[in-house]
Amino acid sequence: MKFTIPTPKIFDFNECLWFLDRGYDECLHTISDKKVRKVFKSEIQNVLVEISSENEILICEILNTQTADLENIKKQIIKWFDLERDLSPFYTLLSHDVDLSFFTEKYFGLRLITIPNLFEALCWSIIGQQINLTFAYKIKRALVEYCGDFVEYEGIKYYLFPSPQDILIIDDVVFREMKFSRQKIAYIRNISEAFLQKIISKIALQNVDNHKDRLAFLTQIKGVGEWTAQYALMKSLPAMEAVAYGDAGLNQALFNLKKIPKKDSRQLQEQIIEQFKGWEAYLVFYLWRSLSARPQS
Repeated sequence: MKFTIPTPKIFDFNECLWFLDRGYDECLHTISDKKVRKVFKSEIQNVLVEISSENEILICEILNTQTADLENIKKQIIKWFDLERDLSPFYTLLSHDVDLSFFTEKYFGLRLITIPNLFEALCWSIIGQQINLTFAYKIKRALVEYCGDFVEYEGIKYYLFPSPQDILIIDDVVFREMKFSRQKIAYIRNISEAFLQKIISKIALQNVDNHKDRLAFLTQIKGVGEWTAQYALMKSLPAMEAVAYGDAGLNQALFNLKKIPKKDSRQLQEQIIEQFKGWEAYLVFYLWRSLSARPQS
């Protein structure tokens, strides 16, 4: 079953594939021959979709069923690639910055690849704390393959991130075998409990009026600090005003491009980022992009 999704003028599928295929051990999608496969949740059944791009449209093929809710799957793909957002105001702001104007050509069409599942976004930010990304992806794979739902197609399993219920039944011994620290075990359990008890939900978060209160809403969970909350807001809502201050990659990119010290420079960072009001999250995403070369095809 095939369908198409039109893409906006400022969109480049290959740039988006850069983010999705940075050489890490990703377990929630696969990429081959400039096509990405990912499972999307559906009330009928979970759906495996293969996505490619041609002539300013996304070509999407459902691989495992003929009875999918197409409109629901389309909406999820549109959210994943943030396709409904007009990036032209952001590009105008970039063009006025002498140090960053090259972004508009070098990274043209890069979209903020989201994590619509708020629970997944929070857990992933906890997993990645204070360790390198290579190790973080290995830990995530161990967790996902242990208890995540999956679609099996042509002998390959394509996974979804586990639910709060799935994670809460994992024994400490198993967590430690996956190389989770005691602290991270506690934090991920706290997040899982908060979702199960409906203390936290994406709908409730969306109903909070402003960014400051949304941060407070998330940081009420023990283990969710400002960086974790900002990252989750940036990737899940996505909230354009979210900035993961203290992020090592952000610090490095601003040092490279703006000569700002990597440490004790929050005020200087804010002065630069506030010039992109309404587009802060995109600025951070493009700054992260500046740290990486495109993978060899």
